[in-house]
Amino acid sequence: MRFRALGWIGLWAAGVAAQSTPPASVTQRGDELIVTGRHAPKGDELRRQVDAIAGHPGYDKPIARFTDPVCLGTMGLDPKAGAAILDRMVEVAEAARVPMNGKAKCSPNVLVLFIDDSHAGIEHLARRMSGLMRSLSLQQVRTLLKEPGPAYAWSAVEARSRDGDRLQVDFPGDVPQLKVPTATRTALPIRQDMLSSVVIIERKAVAGKLITQIADYAAMRAFAETKPRRNAGASTILTLFDEGTVPPTEMTAFDRGYLLGTYRGAGNRFPSFQIGDMARAIGVEMAKQDASP
Repeated sequence: MRFRALGWIGLWAAGVAAQSTPPASVTQRGDELIVTGRHAPKGDELRRQVDAIAGHPGYDKPIARFTDPVCLGTMGLDPKAGAAILDRMVEVAEAARVPMNGKAKCSPNVLVLFIDDSHAGIEHLARRMSGLMRSLSLQQVRTLLKEPGPAYAWSAVEARSRDGDRLQVDFPGDVPQLKVPTATRTALPIRQDMLSSVVIIERKAVAGKLITQIADYAAMRAFAETKPRRNAGASTILTLFDEGTVPPTEMTAFDRGYLLGTYRGAGNRFPSFQIGDMARAIGVEMAKQDASP
C-alpha cells in the first residue's frame, strides 16, 4: 500500500523504520545484533488485551457501536489532507462494516478536529459546556481533562432496546422507560448505540506522521470506544502518540479484528461474548497476515 504524507510535514526521520507487525526485540552482543521475534499472542492474551482497550466493560452493558449511518467531517488541516484522511476512514469503516451514510451531503456525526493546543481546547469546551460535550457526565468530563493528550476522543452513547427502541415517557412527569418485548438469559435486553464521536488531535503531534496513520488512529477512536493508554502490550495503531515507541505504519491485524468483532453479531450480546468474538476476529486477521507473502 502506498502511504500519503501531509504536504506540510515530512516523512519519518532518516533511519527510523515504522512497523506494521509486532516489534521484535533487538539486543547487541559485541559487534553482533541479535533479533528475537515475538510470538503472536494466544486467545487468553488477546481477550485480556481487548478487555483492557475496551475499558473493562461491565457485565450488564454491551460494547457500544454505531447503528445509525455515520457521516464524517474534519477541520483544522488543509482541504487536501483532510479529504485524504476522510477517504481512508471510509475505507476502514467499509472493511469493518460500520454503517456509513452514502449521501453526497450529510450532517457529520463523527468529527475529527486538529487544533493548536488540544488540552487547552478540551478545557475551553468544558468551561463553555459546549454542545460537543453535552452527552458526557461531569465525571466523564473530569476524566477526559486528566488525560495527558495530545489526542482526545469521546462518544455520545444511548441505551436502546435490543430492537432499537428509545426511552419513552408515556405521560408528562413520568420517569422515562425502556420497553423490551421479551427477555432472555442468553443476551441483554438493551444495546449501546453510539450517536456521535469527536476526535481532537494537536496539530504539532502529527508532524512526521503519515496520512494513513492519522486516519487509522482516528478511525479506531471514532468507530469504537477505545482506551489507548490501556493497550496492554497489544500491537495497535493506538500507540501512535505514545512517547518512546515506533508505531505501526497503518492499522494492525489487532486493530482490524477489533473493529470487525465490534460490528459483528447482535448488538445486545453480553460483553464477555463480544470480547470473545473480537479476540477471535483478531486471531483470524493475524493468521491472514502470517500467511501473506
